[in-house]
Amino acid sequence: MSEHNVNLLALGDFMLEHTLGESPFYGLIEQSDVSVANVEAPFTDQGHPADKTVAMKSPPETAKELGRIGLNVAAVANNHAMDFGIDGMRQNKKLLAEAGVHCVGTGENIDEAMQPAFVESNGLKLGFLSFSSTLPIGTSAAANRPGMAPIRVETSYLLDSSICEEQPGTAPYVSTRVIDEELERAVGVVKAAKAQCDSLIIALHWGVPEGWATPAQGWLADYQQPLGHALIDAGADVLTGSHPHVTHGIEIYKGKPILYCLGNFASQYFAKGRVVEIARPIGGFKFDPGGFDLSRYEKVPEHGKAFAARIGLQKNKVNAVEIMPYILDHQGEPQYGSESDQASILDRVENFSLQFGTTFERTDQGTGLIRIQ
Repeated sequence: MSEHNVNLLALGDFMLEHTLGESPFYGLIEQSDVSVANVEAPFTDQGHPADKTVAMKSPPETAKELGRIGLNVAAVANNHAMDFGIDGMRQNKKLLAEAGVHCVGTGENIDEAMQPAFVESNGLKLGFLSFSSTLPIGTSAAANRPGMAPIRVETSYLLDSSICEEQPGTAPYVSTRVIDEELERAVGVVKAAKAQCDSLIIALHWGVPEGWATPAQGWLADYQQPLGHALIDAGADVLTGSHPHVTHGIEIYKGKPILYCLGNFASQYFAKGRVVEIARPIGGFKFDPGGFDLSRYEKVPEHGKAFAARIGLQKNKVNAVEIMPYILDHQGEPQYGSESDQASILDRVENFSLQFGTTFERTDQGTGLIRIQ
């Protein structure tokens, strides 16, 4: 079966508030063999908002938009999956199924939440899993509890007494590691899924958004690279990351790509000037008066710049990753930017990727190409 080829299109975050507008990138979804994206806000009008700072949802009728543009797989294990409780989670799964979109990452118990979806294309069977390490309390599935597929991480805060004396107010070093039992379970799930397919794609909701991480520590949390390596060692062929809402780098590990974060895709919550009401303040964090402007284009312009990844697959093999940059328009939807926009996005991704030794060619179409030997 090694002669069979599949073009997988990996996308960032969907967060819808109304029907989709026009974008050339929606056509790319239909042209791809198989596509997968993180669906951040559940499609629901049921349940009650969780007791958290921001509880997100999308109108139920907009779920069919994902099916209309041809999305195959929705990864839904993320920190907003349970924002409207079990009822909201169940309705989200139902509406996605009715739209013809596979939904992975939530379920009535942990076994169902960790159940893979399979899509066949061009003679290859692709498997999909969705995990989250961003876990509001009570949202992870268990043997007797509905929820999302978790990979829990423990956090430690390290203080240096000399720095605290010399520079009061300095942030501590934040150390993170995946809990051993969580990793063992996830590895078992990955091995079982890979035994049933030719190529396995895992969506991971992980990491820390810009503005929340300590700049001195860089853009990756400690736990991310070891977790990514362990899942590839267990059988994953592609890892696609989300949560920071900005682009991060790409690592090629044992010939398999780890896309740490692709950024926003069709994220109408990030429309220019869109203000989300803050239901509950967080400690001393300062939010904009009257709410939180999620777009923050002036403060964090990277929220409006992202990329889609076209990944060439064969059985147990990845041939190439093509990085297709875009900007978000005033409605928070993907559009081709100027040559300078495209170059700046590619520059950022490449600069982050260089720490792994990953470089890519620049094509005449304004994309970046990583060839994998």
